[in-house]
Amino acid sequence: MITIYWGVNTSYLPEGIRAEAPIAILQKLIRERIPKDSPSPMSYDKCPSIINELTNLYGLKPFCDYTLKFGRALNYTGDHEINDVTSPDYNQTFFEQIIKIRSLKRNLFELMLNFVFFTENPSLEMSLLPAYLEDNSVSNSTIIIPGKIDIGKYFRSLSVAFHMKQKCNEIILSRKEIFQYVKFHTKEKLQFKQFLWTPEIDQMNSLMMSAKNNKYDLMKLDYYYNIFKRFNFKKKILKSIKENLCKEVGENESK
Repeated sequence: MITIYWGVNTSYLPEGIRAEAPIAILQKLIRERIPKDSPSPMSYDKCPSIINELTNLYGLKPFCDYTLKFGRALNYTGDHEINDVTSPDYNQTFFEQIIKIRSLKRNLFELMLNFVFFTENPSLEMSLLPAYLEDNSVSNSTIIIPGKIDIGKYFRSLSVAFHMKQKCNEIILSRKEIFQYVKFHTKEKLQFKQFLWTPEIDQMNSLMMSAKNNKYDLMKLDYYYNIFKRFNFKKKILKSIKENLCKEVGENESK
């Protein structure tokens, strides 16, 4: 069994203390979409190809209810392009923390909920994926850009890069709905242990994020993995994590 340590950067967003544990998508799909008395042909939970694909695929829920509105104006080509992003909720400080406008012209934005996953294993790749089996405002309105990192070699809080779909003008984040998937590339069972973000973790995370600043060339992930290894960040971060584990309130193991 592989232990996955998870948390939220509460130094950046204190509201992250409300975050819920990842949700196993295969079990959720069976529970919500397949009646217990369904005939055998409907039971796609018995299909090996589907089970293999959905094993260790997990969903994340946001820890706040939040609405983002995207204004559209007619440009010189006759298309309605996004020219404004606002929210009726909370204040400007929170808005600037949770959403980054990367390019209005290219319709590119970044959602900053700052989940993080880490493991003692020497290597474990994790993909960040759109929530393609969900039916909600985020999945129906956005094109989420996927990615992959090795959480045995790297520690970083996650963001969600996305484009708004054509004619979609609003995203409603709900604490009751999954906004993103994470897939762990292993067939082993997983157990999740939550930890509290500490000033020590925050300092090391900030240093690693600074390694990306003010440079003109595109580095491969191995470049950052090597920095992480050189400064022995893994041992230091794991020590802080284990000293600040949260009390377990339920079983969160993959089946």
